[in-house]
Amino acid sequence: MIYRVKNAQIYADPSLNTKNGLLFSTENGVSRIISEIPDGCEVENIDGNGALLFPAFTDIGAKCYDKCRENSESQETASAAASVGGYRRIVTLGGNCFGDGRVVTAENVSNGAKSGIVYGFYGDGDIYETLSAIKKNDALYISAGIKDTANGGFARGIASKMSGTVGFSRYDECGELSKLLFAAYETGARVHVMAIGCKEALEMVKSAKKAGAAVTVGVSPFHLALTENDVAFYGANCKLLPPLRSQSDREALREGLFDGSIDTVSSLHTPLSKSEKTGINSAQYGLSSIETTLPALMTYLQELEEKPRRIAEIMALKPSEIIGEGYSLREGQSADFVLVDPTAELVISSNTLKSKCSNTPFLGQTLLGCNPILYLNGKRNG
Repeated sequence: MIYRVKNAQIYADPSLNTKNGLLFSTENGVSRIISEIPDGCEVENIDGNGALLFPAFTDIGAKCYDKCRENSESQETASAAASVGGYRRIVTLGGNCFGDGRVVTAENVSNGAKSGIVYGFYGDGDIYETLSAIKKNDALYISAGIKDTANGGFARGIASKMSGTVGFSRYDECGELSKLLFAAYETGARVHVMAIGCKEALEMVKSAKKAGAAVTVGVSPFHLALTENDVAFYGANCKLLPPLRSQSDREALREGLFDGSIDTVSSLHTPLSKSEKTGINSAQYGLSSIETTLPALMTYLQELEEKPRRIAEIMALKPSEIIGEGYSLREGQSADFVLVDPTAELVISSNTLKSKCSNTPFLGQTLLGCNPILYLNGKRNG
């Protein structure tokens, strides 16, 4: 059977002919993107209703499901949340039960194939030896960033004073990052920094890239939308690593997203139960966000409405390339795509979220671009 997605703004590989819409065939349960309609074949149309059509998204660095902590997220709710977010691939971080990183699908977030990915923090062990081994095995090192070694809680300044904690200084954030970047440069290992939170970290990454280090970097939707001033309003629902910082940091990260210095957007999705998020000082780090990553970008960075191709790059193409898959909408690939209505509004609440947890500062806010329609292997998901 041949299917055609019409009436959509398609952001596909330049080599793919999309004059007649996005075409794909299905045979024996497998889809394949094609450029032309074969002679004599019937075509079933899918109306895109004027939506933006992107390759389905890839996320590097979610903690979407841990079988040891099903009170925070179950396999079913994690899969549903990933689908609502428009994701076809999620690289989940290591944990008590997960161990090494793994690549998983939005359909089943617990049965991913093992990949050549090693996960750690800036300061884990001898980073030079670790990256030397990474290079030798042609693997990818994903760094989750800083650990809370200083009882930081929030960024040093307004937020830390409010919470009565010491706070993370910029040195805490950038000191260990510098070691990682130098080790990446010296060893030639591939390194992806999941998310950075300040302008100094961004400048360090720029310098490392310019010097030839095989480094890529992400940023979270929270660091693009919020600042340390928001901690007073949202409390523990703004507690994440790296911490939120000043407006000038936020503007620098936004600029880096548009000029290509930042490669990906990481959801930093960390579903936590109410008890795990109780008390501004005792609450655990992490926010629930895989369903609201794209809506947060479209709501807070309205420049993206004029640069939708950048959405395809930071949410789909580049993260897929980083993990070694290199998925895009081109001939012969599986039909994994997402339809996004940038004007679709939704008031975020625990009732609208598919995740079991709602530890997000976006509760009660009206976000744009919500509930994209995901197709995996040519079939509508959810």
